[in-house]
Amino acid sequence: GEFELFWPGFYASDYYGDQPELWNELGLNSCDGIIYDDDCWLESDWRHISDTDIYMEFDDRWAHRGNLVENNQYQQTGYPLGIQVEAQSLSYGYQSAEDILFFIMKIRNESDSMIMPDETYLNRGSGFNYKNMSLGFYMDADVLTADLNGNFNFHTNSDDLMEYYYESFDYLGNTFYVSMALIYDYNGYSGGADEVGYVGVQLLDTPKATSPIDLDGDGIIDIYPGEELKMTDWHWFNWYTRPGVVSEESSSNCCAGDPGRPQALNKEEIMYKLMIGDTTNLSNDEKEWFFHTSNPDLDLDSELNPHFDSLEGILEEPAFLNGNDGLDCVFQMSTGTFDLPVGDEVPFSFAVIFGEDKQDLIENAKFSQIMYRNKYQLNPNHQMGDVTFDGEVDILDIMILVQLVLGDNVNPIVYAYGDLNGDSIYNIQDIISIIGLILD
Repeated sequence: GEFELFWPGFYASDYYGDQPELWNELGLNSCDGIIYDDDCWLESDWRHISDTDIYMEFDDRWAHRGNLVENNQYQQTGYPLGIQVEAQSLSYGYQSAEDILFFIMKIRNESDSMIMPDETYLNRGSGFNYKNMSLGFYMDADVLTADLNGNFNFHTNSDDLMEYYYESFDYLGNTFYVSMALIYDYNGYSGGADEVGYVGVQLLDTPKATSPIDLDGDGIIDIYPGEELKMTDWHWFNWYTRPGVVSEESSSNCCAGDPGRPQALNKEEIMYKLMIGDTTNLSNDEKEWFFHTSNPDLDLDSELNPHFDSLEGILEEPAFLNGNDGLDCVFQMSTGTFDLPVGDEVPFSFAVIFGEDKQDLIENAKFSQIMYRNKYQLNPNHQMGDVTFDGEVDILDIMILVQLVLGDNVNPIVYAYGDLNGDSIYNIQDIISIIGLILD
């Protein structure tokens, strides 16, 4: 099918500089001159964004292969939906962004036109208008896995821990938010290595709600139709009790999914329950493994938030206490539910972020939010005043700012970030600010 191009192309001033009266010739009548305004961008299918752009498309036409088959009958309920994904990953060599991987995706309902492996079409080519869909991802990070040379002697997988971090912050007069789940080695020591770093994930772009949503069951609507869903569910579990296992596994007794190993018949159902916070008809094991309260000894239903697991009691969970302190951490983040009729598409984008320690991870997460807001363009103001991208604040930056004040056409990214004082005007105050940086 045909996709709308979704990666940033050309900013208005790429063509005519800072001359709004000429932007209308490009059809950018509503552009207000701010880089994060969608109305200021022309789409492009050839302009690269980062130092390394990777593009791919994939679909789920082979999803039926995840089922076990006995006597010609499927034992699970997974089947192709006719969903197609267009994805682009971005990575940068610039110092402030080198520890961030961006993934921009659009998910489209192609159930009417996708050719299945048996050369048929779903529902005889009519497809399905899906309701109550949810999107998410399953993150299983081992800290560490290997060293730079691929040596696995440092690998430990059962002594990690996870948490959730939220913070709002101000940058040049704009409010941004860090909303990130992270995994790290619990004691910071893995197979003889220390200071092993952190890894986190945060959602950047999600579908919009198509019906009212009450996240905490208090009878009050939390998300209205048309509003961005953002993260609606977050659940953690031990890899040895992941969806699909029949009973709890161990390092010496695994792994469901391997040839000849039994699998839970409701593995697809449990994954969906985790994605939407459905706690109905759970077995005792499933309740203990997948939905967590602040008091694991009691696990009272009255203390359970079915959409967001509590981390307050994780140090008392059996998964943490068995063996060494820590666990083989897995979490699942999701956004939903929403409807997706045939031919429609929705956005779903996120960033994978690394840090030397927790504070470094948080700083990288902040920068990723700034880059996302500004269409994944590098922000030279992260090193305030370095509008030439050369890693230094010097006379060249002053020359560029003089050009800005005079209205001469320069690099559009510089246009976006040359306003050091955040007043949306390029003037002598910006030049004074950069001179002050040089003198300091």
